[in-house]
Amino acid sequence: MAVLIVFWLPYYIVFWPGFQHTDLPTQMLQFFHIRTRFQGRVVTDGINIFYSNDHPFLQTMLVGWAIKLGFGVHNINFGYAVYSFIQMILFIVAFSSILATLYHFKVSVFILKISLCLYAIVPVFPLYALLIGGDSFFSVFYLFYMVGILWIFYTKGDILKNNKFIIAMIIEIILMSTSKNQGVYVAAAVFVLCLIYFKRYRIRISVCMLIPILLFQFVYCGSFFKIARVGTTGKQEALSVCFQQTARYIKYHGDEVTSQEKEAINKVLNYDVIGKRYDPNLSDPVKRTFKLEATGEDLKNYFVVWLQMGLKHPGEYIQSFIANTYGYYTISFGNHKGVYFKPEIMDFYIGKRDWVKKDKHIVELLRKIQVNIPEKRKIIREKGVQIIKVIQKIPIFNCFFNPGTLTWLMVMGFFVLWTKRKYNSMLAFLPVFLIFGVCLLSPKNNNLRYIYPLCCMIPAMLAAAFGEKNTDLMD
Repeated sequence: MAVLIVFWLPYYIVFWPGFQHTDLPTQMLQFFHIRTRFQGRVVTDGINIFYSNDHPFLQTMLVGWAIKLGFGVHNINFGYAVYSFIQMILFIVAFSSILATLYHFKVSVFILKISLCLYAIVPVFPLYALLIGGDSFFSVFYLFYMVGILWIFYTKGDILKNNKFIIAMIIEIILMSTSKNQGVYVAAAVFVLCLIYFKRYRIRISVCMLIPILLFQFVYCGSFFKIARVGTTGKQEALSVCFQQTARYIKYHGDEVTSQEKEAINKVLNYDVIGKRYDPNLSDPVKRTFKLEATGEDLKNYFVVWLQMGLKHPGEYIQSFIANTYGYYTISFGNHKGVYFKPEIMDFYIGKRDWVKKDKHIVELLRKIQVNIPEKRKIIREKGVQIIKVIQKIPIFNCFFNPGTLTWLMVMGFFVLWTKRKYNSMLAFLPVFLIFGVCLLSPKNNNLRYIYPLCCMIPAMLAAAFGEKNTDLMD
């Protein structure tokens, strides 16, 4: 922890009070109960629905309270600085806990020191630690979750005898799930695996893994969201792949679509525009045409048509999938998606949205909560950004900014563990692979922020793969 603090503190000083993700303005409008839009439609009305869980509700509230703290001391930067500092410390504790866990289970100290050096000197780690955004927020809790998973597999389940550990896992799974919707999917998949793998601990596994999933789904998303007036994520968020494939089919084979197929598609998506809006790298333009009034029967009919079309031209479906995912397994060191340096994020948001410009009240609020960097500090900050951009091009360092390289480093880690027959370790790092799987279903291609939780685990995973470990000694 001391090493990471020493190496990361200069980043905090130079880039004070941190970075803001482009989703933040929308979240803050929701926090102050102002109508907002997402995917081209109104998702909060400011009366019946205050928030949308498209952005993590918990993080929206925490950042909002930090901003109110800034208002209280008449310095908005102070609120952002407190939030980013706390998040940075949590990342430091999480990374340190991961390495300490591996050390406890006899991973080579020399290899662990190399991993520590990577966490300390590769800029992507402190940069995301200072980023006020949902992906950083999720990554923190994902790392703490991974600490628990490592303990479960490395002790062959014996740690589940510890009631304090079970309580800690319940809290961690709830926090990971509330920090981003994909958290509950990761937790559910690992729960099924553990239920099968640790037969004698099924009851305790159900307590520490199933209960928090049920609490999240039925208490948090069900009852609490109704009380807090939070709208849930639309069905279209999980259907990006299918919608993209349909749009590509219509773009290139629209003359083959029958009237019945067109009718089925049009009840779910706007048939007349999705072919024109098809963007191979981004599913959002097509996804925005999703019709909220579509019923379960409409979706069922759509999937029948989707399957029929896929059987006619499977190549189009394959190409659609590859076009929207290739960045997550293609090595391209020129990628800069997912690194955020703009301090005037509110002005950027206003400039990109005509509906915001038309409302003086919204513009006034956004500028009120915008980070204000003094001119002298701007110069320091800009020089820091320039240095980061140079470092991004340095071999080894550049691997951690490239989603495709991260994926192959993960594959290498699993391969080495397999050759050494470290099957417990392979299963322990399964949640890392699940992050990659989620990326393949994401709407955007080649974006670092989606795969960042995997990035966080790469140094630790490679340490476990290449470091010596006595599998017979499980303290």
